[in-house]
Amino acid sequence: MKNKLIFIISAFVIIIALSVLLFLPYQTVESDMHLTVITGRKVGINTDTDALWFGRMPAGNKGVRPLTITLSKNSKVVIKAEGEMAPWIVVSKNNFKTEPGETTLEVMADVPSGTPPGNYTSVLKFYFYRDFTAWK
Repeated sequence: MKNKLIFIISAFVIIIALSVLLFLPYQTVESDMHLTVITGRKVGINTDTDALWFGRMPAGNKGVRPLTITLSKNSKVVIKAEGEMAPWIVVSKNNFKTEPGETTLEVMADVPSGTPPGNYTSVLKFYFYRDFTAWK
């Protein structure tokens, strides 16, 4: 009876460990995003690299920022925007598998017409999962 209980507990621990390994991201990276909605037609550009800066733009306009991801192993990448700008954010490539090396994509902020002037921020979250389908 004692051996059977030890076997059941061991099997349970192994199943939990495999679930963590297979279904949780091995790394999560966050990048702040900033945008200033202005009145008028003057556009401002910010090329700083400490965040995704879309600069200054009037409501009803779009801003695009290129982004390069560098990975050292096969991965599945999932990208999610969170915060007040999240509904405006479109990523050119999402929920994809990639090999080691660089992957370039674009992040677009599409500011709806009628958005009040002001500073807006959000976070772009990158979830990196193991890609076991690449194992041979």
